[in-house]
Amino acid sequence: MKLPIIADNRGDVLVFNSINSAECYLEPIDVRNGEYEVFDSNGALIKATVWQDPNGIDRTKLIHDQDETTPPDAAKLREKLISYLAEVGECLPEDVSLGEMIAKVSAYSGVE
Repeated sequence: MKLPIIADNRGDVLVFNSINSAECYLEPIDVRNGEYEVFDSNGALIKATVWQDPNGIDRTKLIHDQDETTPPDAAKLREKLISYLAEVGECLPEDVSLGEMIAKVSAYSGVE
C-alpha cells in the first residue's frame, strides 16, 4: 500500500498519512455497513475488514485487495477526488497530477 490512504464515504473523502491512523479512525460498524471505499495513493483498492482483538473489541483492518496483475484504478480515485474538490469549491486544471489532488484534498480532510 502506498501512503497516504484515501477513504471515500459517499463523497466525503478522508486522507490518512498512515495505515494505523486509518484503521483507528474508520469505525468497525461503518466498515461492516460498507460505508467506505478505500484506496492507496496509486488508486489501488484497499479492503476494509473488521476483526476482534483479544479483549473482544471490534477493530478495523486494511488489507491490500489487489493481486500483482490487477492495475490500480487511478481514474476511479481521480473522479472521487475531483468530485470532492468541486463540492468544497476547488476547481483544478485538467492536467493536475493525482498526487497534487491528494495533497489538495488532504488540506481539507486530512485526519493524520
